Amino acid sequence: MMKEAIKCYSCGFCLAACPVYQVLGVETLSSRGRIDTVRGMLLGELELTPRMEEILSTCLLCMACEASCPPGVAAKKLILEGRHRAVERDGLPLLKRWAHGRLLKDRRALGRALGFVSILQKMGPPAQQGGHLRHLPALFSGIAGGRALPPLAPRPLHARVPERTPPWPGAGHRGKVALFVGCYLDFVDSPIGEAAVQVLASQGLEVVLPGGQVCCGAPVIYSGDLKRAMEIAPINARAFADPSIDAVVSLCATCGSALRKEYPVVAGHLEAEDRDLVLNLSEKVQDISELLSLYAPLRGLTEEVQLTVTYHDPCHNVRGQGISREPRRILQEVPGVRQLEMAEPARCCGGGGSFSLTHPEVSLEVGRWKVEDILSTGADAVVTSCPGCILQIQEVAARERAPFQVLHLVEVVHRALPPRQTR
Repeated sequence: MMKEAIKCYSCGFCLAACPVYQVLGVETLSSRGRIDTVRGMLLGELELTPRMEEILSTCLLCMACEASCPPGVAAKKLILEGRHRAVERDGLPLLKRWAHGRLLKDRRALGRALGFVSILQKMGPPAQQGGHLRHLPALFSGIAGGRALPPLAPRPLHARVPERTPPWPGAGHRGKVALFVGCYLDFVDSPIGEAAVQVLASQGLEVVLPGGQVCCGAPVIYSGDLKRAMEIAPINARAFADPSIDAVVSLCATCGSALRKEYPVVAGHLEAEDRDLVLNLSEKVQDISELLSLYAPLRGLTEEVQLTVTYHDPCHNVRGQGISREPRRILQEVPGVRQLEMAEPARCCGGGGSFSLTHPEVSLEVGRWKVEDILSTGADAVVTSCPGCILQIQEVAARERAPFQVLHLVEVVHRALPPRQTR
C-alpha cells in the first residue's frame, strides 16, 4: 500500500478531475489531499482523527483522478485502506452497523425495513416534479440526508419473476445465465429487472433468479467494513454456485464492479472453500451490455423506438470495469434510436451511493453539471446502466425541472421487442 502512496508526486492533474474539489475548492478534500492524508497515516506521521475520517469520507470513489494520474496512483485503493483503518479503530455508527450486519445479509429483513421507510415516506411531500420521488417528513429527513427517495415497488422483483425463465419460443437455447438483482432493482425499480429477463430470454438465454442472493456488499466494502464484506461475499457465492450457469448478469455498474473487482480482494481474507466460491462467482460476472454484445446483432427487435438519447457512463463501468463501447453498440441495435454524445459522458453524476445522503449539497452540485451536460445535447432521454445514477439524475433533473427521461439501457432494448411477447 505504501508503494502506491509514494507514487504520487503531487503534480495536481487530479485537481481538475476531482468533482468534489471542483465544488468545494479545498485542497485537503481533493484527490491529492486525500492521498497525502493516507500516506501520512501509513508512515505514522498522522494520527487518525475525526477530521481525517471526514477527509476520507468526502471521496465519491469515482476514480476520475486515477484516469488523469500520470504515474497511475490507485487512489481508490488508498482511500479504502484509510476507511478500513478507521472502521477497525472506531467501529461504525449504530445505524450503519445494524444495516451492514443485519439488513444487507437478509433479503426479508431488508424488505421489512424498506417497507417501514415507505410508510414514513408517504407522510412526506412530493419532490418538485411529477411526484415519482418523495421526501421523508422533516422529523425523519436525516435518514435520507434531506434527499428525495423513490417509492418502493408494489412487489419486489423476486416475487414477480419466476426462478427460471426459459428462452422465448423460436429463439433457440444459447446458454443459461443467472441474474444478480441487487437491492434497488429488487425493491424499487423492479420493472427494469423484468425487462432484463425478457430481453435475455428473447436472445435464446435461459434466465435463473437464485433465491439466496443478497446485497452485493458495495455499501459495506466502500465504507471500509471488511469484516462484514467477508460475511456477505460467501452468501452470494453460494447462491450462484450452480456450475451449469454460464454467466452471472449484472444490471448495476456498482454491483458489477463490486462483484468483479472487490470480491477478489475480499476473497484473499477468506478460508479456502469460501475463497474459491467467491472467486468463481467473480469470474462469471458480466454487465448486461457486455453479454448482449456477444449476441449482437440482437434478434427480434421489431418495434421502432422513436427516441433521441445520450448515454451516461457510470463511473463503476467506464473506469471500474472498462465498459463504454458495449452499451453504445447495443443502443445502435435498437431501431429508431438516435444517439448523441454529451460533452463529458463519463463525468460523475454525484450519486456515489451513500455519499449522496452524507454530503447532499456536494452531491447535488455535481449532479447539476451532469444535468446541464445532458440538456445541452437536446436528447429526449439519458440512458445509463446504473440504478444509482438513474436515481441521482432523476432527482437533480426534477429539482432543475429538466424535461428529459432517465432510462436504463435494458428498458430501451425492451421497448423494441414485440408487445405480444412481453406480456
